[in-house]
Amino acid sequence: MLDIGCNVEQKGGYDITALHEASSRGHPDLVQLLSRKGAHVNIQDNWSFMTPLQHAASGGHAEVIRVLLSNEASMESQGAPRNELSALHIAAASGFEAAMLAMLEHGANTESVSGLLKSTPMQKAARWGHERIVWLLISRGANAMAKDMSLTTVHCTAQGGNTAVVKLLLDEGADVTVEDDHGRTSMHCAIRHNQPAVERILHVAGSALAPTMARRRGALGSGLDQLLRS
Repeated sequence: MLDIGCNVEQKGGYDITALHEASSRGHPDLVQLLSRKGAHVNIQDNWSFMTPLQHAASGGHAEVIRVLLSNEASMESQGAPRNELSALHIAAASGFEAAMLAMLEHGANTESVSGLLKSTPMQKAARWGHERIVWLLISRGANAMAKDMSLTTVHCTAQGGNTAVVKLLLDEGADVTVEDDHGRTSMHCAIRHNQPAVERILHVAGSALAPTMARRRGALGSGLDQLLRS
């Protein structure tokens, strides 16, 4: 049909094009064909304001992602105003490791921020308990203590309740005594979101004393380490 002059930019409902559909459903050969015929790889639909790359990321379609990136798809595009997530953030939040790798191989920025809170991919993965994604990002140099407009990665993990991710972040040196913009530590988040298993881990790590220790750190100096061991 494309060879007889069909319009590759023809839009259906919500301004969804054939390239959006092919990307969403995971058809790399069709995506390549449409791209060669001039389909706009960075066009946004009129429902979620997502590009074909974001649709591919939502489905975890790594091969489609590679095809789109080879055709100069942008990894910077974000979605609807109240759900502004880049393709990398979408894949991180969904736990799609192969999709993440496809974008990281093309130079995706592990510290890019997205969404209303300006979160990093690490924070999205940690919030939803995707241990392998967190480890992948750490192995690519991502900051384990990244902070959005309020929360650190440990706060996000405490909300989600994945103990393996909490332990991984602690192994990477995450500071559980850090407070958010409202003076709450990761322990507060775990309690607030009813995550008793995380509470126990954070307690052992010293988070129960965090508010006091944070204020007294300078005064206590070297005596702090002795206090923690006692």
